[in-house]
This record gives sequence, C-alpha cells and structure tokens, in this order.
Amino acid sequence: MTVPVWTQARATGVIPATWQASTIRGGEFSCSVAKENGKPVFLCNLKKGIAYFVIPAPEIKVACPAEFHITMERPEEWSNETILSIKGGRGEPSVWGGGFLGGIRLEYSPGIQTWKSTVNAPDWRKDSRYWLLLELADPGLYKIYSVGTRTLPAGKPYYALRPVPANSVNLFRNSRFPLGLPCGWSTGAVDRDALRVSEEPGPSGERFLILETDVPETPLNSEPFNPADFSRTNYVSFSYRASGKWHARVYTGEGSSFRMKNVDLPPSKEWKRVLLAYRPCENARGHVLQIRGSGRLDLDAVRACDSPERDYKPQNRCEVALAVPENAAAADSRILFDDEKAAVRYLLTGETDQVTIHFRAVNLYGETFELGSSTAPAGFVDFTAALTRRPFGQFRIEAYAEKAGDILSPVNELVVTRIPRPLFWGKDAPHSFFGAIAELDRSLLSMKAAGINHARFHDHGGLQFTGWYAAEPEPGKWKFFDEKIARYRNLNLWILGSFGTTPLWATREAGNRKIADAYQAKWLTPLRLQDFEHYVSKAASHYRNSIRDWGIGNEPWGGYFLDRYENGSWIRSDQNRNFAAYQAAAYRAAKQVDSGLTVAGINATLRNPRWACELHRRKADRSCDIVELHLYSSAWNGFPGDSVTRGIQTSLGEINWGKPIWNTEGQGCASGNLGTPPEPQIGLNFHSISWINRFDFTADADRQMRYLVSNLACGMQRIYLYSGKPWKYVAIMKPAAFSVLEQTDGFPSPQLVAFSALARRVDGRTFQEVFEIASDVWCYLFESSAGTTAVIIPRRFSGKINITCRLADAAAYDLFGNPCEQPFLSGSRLWYLQTSAPAAVLKKALQVQKP
Repeated sequence: MTVPVWTQARATGVIPATWQASTIRGGEFSCSVAKENGKPVFLCNLKKGIAYFVIPAPEIKVACPAEFHITMERPEEWSNETILSIKGGRGEPSVWGGGFLGGIRLEYSPGIQTWKSTVNAPDWRKDSRYWLLLELADPGLYKIYSVGTRTLPAGKPYYALRPVPANSVNLFRNSRFPLGLPCGWSTGAVDRDALRVSEEPGPSGERFLILETDVPETPLNSEPFNPADFSRTNYVSFSYRASGKWHARVYTGEGSSFRMKNVDLPPSKEWKRVLLAYRPCENARGHVLQIRGSGRLDLDAVRACDSPERDYKPQNRCEVALAVPENAAAADSRILFDDEKAAVRYLLTGETDQVTIHFRAVNLYGETFELGSSTAPAGFVDFTAALTRRPFGQFRIEAYAEKAGDILSPVNELVVTRIPRPLFWGKDAPHSFFGAIAELDRSLLSMKAAGINHARFHDHGGLQFTGWYAAEPEPGKWKFFDEKIARYRNLNLWILGSFGTTPLWATREAGNRKIADAYQAKWLTPLRLQDFEHYVSKAASHYRNSIRDWGIGNEPWGGYFLDRYENGSWIRSDQNRNFAAYQAAAYRAAKQVDSGLTVAGINATLRNPRWACELHRRKADRSCDIVELHLYSSAWNGFPGDSVTRGIQTSLGEINWGKPIWNTEGQGCASGNLGTPPEPQIGLNFHSISWINRFDFTADADRQMRYLVSNLACGMQRIYLYSGKPWKYVAIMKPAAFSVLEQTDGFPSPQLVAFSALARRVDGRTFQEVFEIASDVWCYLFESSAGTTAVIIPRRFSGKINITCRLADAAAYDLFGNPCEQPFLSGSRLWYLQTSAPAAVLKKALQVQKP
C-alpha cells in the first residue's frame, strides 16, 4: 500500500489490488486482509487522521438506478465523519477529483452493520467512470466484510412504498385546492402572499390555486405519488392558466434528466388541459408533478393515473380539505401557539348530501385520538382531546368522508405544530442566543415562532441584499433592497448583514465575460480596497436603522476569497494576509459611519486551525468586535470533550481573544463532508407521502439540541443554524442538504418543536456548569434570576436510571417540552428539569437510583 508522499503519513500493510489509499497530512493507519469464518475480511486500524480508499464501481452506469453498500464492524464514534460516497467524473478516480453523487454516514452501532443507498448517475454530467470513496475518520479498528455496488432490477421499486390500488382513476388525494396548498405540496423561495386561493371556481368546480412570483424557476411541487405498475408508461394531467414563463414535468429528484424533459406551458388567458407522459423511476420514493417558472400560474383539477385520458376525474366522490385557521398568528407555517384555539378548518367538496366526515389526531408519540364526526360540509375540528397529557408537538389531523358505510373520499391529513408562544414574539431580541440562515418567507416566520431571533445574510439567506456584487453592479450605480430587508425586520428578526463579495468590475478580472456568470466570480477579492471601503460605508449608512450587526466575507480560508482566474483555474494568494487587510478596511469604514455598529471578523475554522492564530498574530483581533467561527458537527454531542468542544478549542487555539464568540454558521445533524441524512427529513406525514417513512425524527431533534447545548456550554454567545434551501429543488421525497427545523417540504419538523422547548428554557440564561450526574449521564445547568434549567443528556447506549429532584417546584419535561412525572426514567434522549431555585441548590437536590 502506498499513499501520496506529500501526506508524510505512516501507512503500512496491504489493500485489495483494485483499491487506492490516501490520507491527510500526518495520517497514520495500517491495513491487512484476514479470514473470519472462512471468509475474507479487510482490516484497517486507524490511529490518526483519516484513511481514504478509492474503490472501483463498474456497475454504475449513466441513467441506470444502482445501489451502493457496505457491511462492516466499526469503532465507537469520535467525529462521526466515517462516510461511504459515490463519485463520478471524466478523470482518473481519486479522493479529491470527480463530483459527489450520493453518500451514507456510517454511524456507529455495536456489532456488524450493513448500510446501503441508491444512486442514479445523471446523463447531463457526461461522466465516463464512477467510484466509491470510503472515508474512515473515527480512530480504531474497522472490519470490512463487503463493499460494492449493484445494478437495480428494472421495473421493481427499491424502497418500501405505500400500496397503490391498481384501478385508481387518480393517484392524487387532493386534486383541487379550495383551502390552499395541501399537506405534502411545496413551493420554492417565494413571499407568503405569492400563494393564494381564487375567489371564483375553476375547472374542478371549486376554487383554484394561484402562484404569483417574479423569482425565475420557482417550483410548485405536488404531493408525491407512485404508480401501481413501474414497468409501464404513466400519465399526469392538469388544468392551468398562466402569464409569464412556465414549464412542467414529472420529477423524482433522482438527479437524472432522462426521466422526463420539461414541457413548456404557453401563456394563456383561458383554461388549458395538459397531459404529461412519464416512465416511472425504480429507485424513487415518489414522483411529483413539478411546475416551474415565474409570472402568474392558476392551477386546478390535477390527475395522475396509468391511462392517457385527458379528462379530469377525482379519486372518489368527494374530498376533505384541511387548513390552519387564517387568523392564527403563524398560520402560513401551520403553527398554532398554546394560547390559540386547538382547531383546524375543514371543507367538504364534491358530494355533500348526507355525508359524514370523521376526524382523528395522531401525535409525535404515535398516540391516536378520535375527534368525532360532523355532517356539516364546512367548519372547524377541535383537537383539544389530543392535548391532555402532551400538549406540545406535532399533530396529524386526519379526515375522511363516509355515507351509509361507504367511504367516499381519500383520507386527507394536515400536520399542525403546536408550541408555546416564544419568549420574544413580536419584539426584537438582540441579546438572544439563537439565529439562523434562511430565505423562504415562511421559513422566517416558522423560525421566529420557534424562538429564533437573528438572521445571518449569506448566500440564499440575504447576501443578495447587502453583498457588494448586488449593491453596486456597475460603478456608482447603487441598488438597495429595503422592501426585502423589511420582511426580516417586520418579523423582529435581528439581522447580521454581510460586507462581502465583489462586483466583477472591481476585481482583477474586470471585463472577463468568460467568468461573468460563475458563482466563484463574486468571491474574487477587490483590486482596490478603497473601492471596498466605499461600498461598506454606503451599505452601513443606508441600512444603519435596520442592520446593526455585520459580518465580513464568508469563510475566507476556503473557496470564498479568490485572487484571480488563470488558465481555467481559480487562484488564491496569501488569503490570511489579504483577509486581515480586508477586515481592517471594512471595520474602519463601518465605524466611521456609526461607532455603535457591531462588526464580526476572524472567521475561525476547524478546517484550518492555524487560520485564527495567524490573524491574531497580524493583530486582526483589533479590527472586530466579535470573533466568528463556523462549526458543524454530525456527532452525538453533550458531554465534556465532545466534538463541539474539541472543534471550538481547535478553531480558536489557546488564545484569550477577550471578545464574544459567535458561531455564525453550523448545525448538529450535518457536516461539510456529508450534508444529508439517509432518509428524507419527514415527521408525521403519512397519507401525504408515497413511501413508508423510516426517518427517526426524535433522534434528529435530539442530536440538534445536544449540539446547541454544547455550543452554549463552551461560551458561545450566539449560534446561527445553517438551514439550507432544500424544498427549492427536490420536493418532499429526497433527503435535504443542511436542513434544520424544517421538513423537506419547507414546513416545520419535529426538530422545530424540540428547539422551541430548548429556547424557552435556556435563552438568556447563564451557563453555570456541567457535571456527571450518573455514569455517562451529564447535567448542564443554565441559571437566571427566574431560576434554573437543568439539561440532562445521556451518552448514547448509556444505561437507564431514575432521576428525581427533591425541590417542591421542580418539574421535568421531555425533548419536546411535554411534562413528565418524577422520578424521570432517563434513557437515550435529552430532557429537562426546571425550578425557581439557583443552580447550586438544584444540583444538591438531584437524586439518582437504578430503575
């Protein structure tokens, strides 16, 4: 076995003949092949760094569904960055070359485990070869029993799918839109008022859906569906009117455009009927009707079936539409606060005479509550009966129509989030701990409702409003986005603006049309810092009443601080030295406008531990008020010395910065190496998805809360969760990259409920200490004048214990903020104890005993 010389690594032993090995600088590992029960097993003993293995994948072919898999026994978690991914490219297979097509995080569980996932190699990439990349990052002994790929059989679904009747005339449960967007449907990054319901009826005989937007390629995705027979051509039809530019297709999110090309929808003032034919995809969890474009789109009477009939037919004789009451404070996010009536709207369409509608509710714990029935075709269904023991969480409200024992409608559902009204609803909270990066108007509302009080402008989340490339696209021609920024401020979100990017005219590449539209071009450094300072002064002055906090650039240690474009490559020079001058210029210009502005800098990182130390040596700490760092972690945090603690210490070094520390980008369920979980981030959706949901939403929520608690315990004064923009591209049935607090349809997830519970209990409180209350069970204490919150976090696979508190007013709450009886049986999930007593008193009052 050999590894690149530049790594200066100690890598010994043998690997399979077709594999390649590599590592990072200073890595250390050994490999061998042994036999176990007469079968070969590959062994890798990782002592330091990361071991990479490039493995051929000849079974992967363009536009052909395939599986990649591994069976192994692995060491316990350290960083949880052990990953198997599939890559493709036109060059030689390598660690760093090619493009990422899909991956699996190989998370630790005791014993031998098997992981597998699927990939569709897209035809548009024009890759000539494919390979597996195995990254071993947690130190210890790995026993790999098998690893490889296989082609999936044609016409046979890969995932466990919900059954579909063979004779269904319409696979859509909601084929019309009298109460707006149904559960399971999703839209792109549009303002909340861009989506509405008509006053007059459409071709279905009911009110129709209207989407009006000026954002190009805005998608409207239907609920997912699957055909009964994957081996034959199927069809989707719908009625539309439109102005502007729109097109439609049946979409799977599997990355291959050969499934169905876009069909243009010509502008029309009259209703038109469109029929789309598509070939089902074997390794898709679902198919959606996706309409993309800008302008105005009127949509009605949708149908999916295996017949090329153009006529509209609903699935049954009637449909029950559901929606959150319009007067709810966060109705657009399907959120109801605890001081609002626990009820949802319903409307029966189609046949209504002598029809009875039956209702029930299901909560996050799988408990079911019958809500009675109604013969009124419209009204409200009260779900208070589902709140008796567990008043907070998400509730799936189900409804169906029946007449004389015959079922007349599909089961419809609406997932409603019920949480306490947040501490700072309707008010600014500049000293709050919690922020996010988000753009979708509904996302901002959801996050404020959950307890997020800050928004950082970066990429999709507002950089297009304050970045230099947008503010001064031509010399001296300024553009400001007051209306867009008002969306954030109207929700009382405190903005962390961004002094960053460079218009092409202000770089060394001015006039280079070849790179004019390249994403990297806006991250070129300015030719003259005086021009940059002028922009900072202009932006700081114009927005001084709406933006009081500013960051400088984004990850200048990586691919966001480029010097020039040369011979087809983006060239960097001394990034650290250049950024020190860049930061000083921004700080100087902003403070000249208003000395009360807060300017964050440094941007420390685990990926380059020397970055912050070098900036400190250059005295860059004198040109910022806040030290920024970016830290992601996919590990199970929540104990001293966890991944978050190590990452912060490594990023900041041994320096006493003497300034507040903000984590301005990160999260606890994804990392830069792999941003997606193996399953779509779905909570309670059941009837509105086409596959059997296997996503562990409780574990997902638990992991994110551990990350946040650990950040706060390390002295972080503010944390911005990186939320990504998942729903904009892949609809509901694909795992979403870097999604937080939301599902893949852009509506709240169970994680948002857990965040609401955490924010109410710790925001504004001072971290006091962390101690081990029992073996592998850690207690974090947060104190204020109002009392103390104990966040109790068991390590994974720790034993169960009973914990109680002798204080009379002590109360226990679970991960989602629901009350629990004492003694509380501490298992594998984070939970809370609260009391009005000081932290020291609470600590002494805790008692532990085995169950």
